[in-house]
Amino acid sequence: MYYCENCKLLSDSNICPLCESKNLRNAKDEDLCFLTEKGTVYSGVLKGALINESIPYSAHSVLSSCSAGNPGPIFETHRFFVPYAFLSRAKEIEENACRT
Repeated sequence: MYYCENCKLLSDSNICPLCESKNLRNAKDEDLCFLTEKGTVYSGVLKGALINESIPYSAHSVLSSCSAGNPGPIFETHRFFVPYAFLSRAKEIEENACRT
């Protein structure tokens, strides 16, 4: 898999599907990779599930542009990143933990 350092995305090709960079390289186990973006409720569920499975992660809050004048948890999402070495397992956990 190729890894885009700008977007933290993986790709089968050597061109990033998001920023179209051609400076991709082979992914390393320690590279933080985008896992998913979840709303406030599912973010808490996913955080707990990742912690229970001892999977390291990084989560960043993102406010939607429509909430700029009225920020609050209802408009907040969280983007999750996990090391490449844990990505496959983290995807399984995310599918099971956030199933509705």
